[in-house]
Amino acid sequence: MNRTPWSWDRCNCVEFPEMMSEVIAAQLPKILAGMVKPLLFHKK
Repeated sequence: MNRTPWSWDRCNCVEFPEMMSEVIAAQLPKILAGMVKPLLFHKK
């Protein structure tokens, strides 16, 4: 199994949701852009 830089068993579960929300917020524009472009392409 691939080991991530921080491991699940050592995760501070109080900080985890906040950290995830930061990661998601940082990645969401890229994900949305990646999803929207193919949709627009297929409609043409």
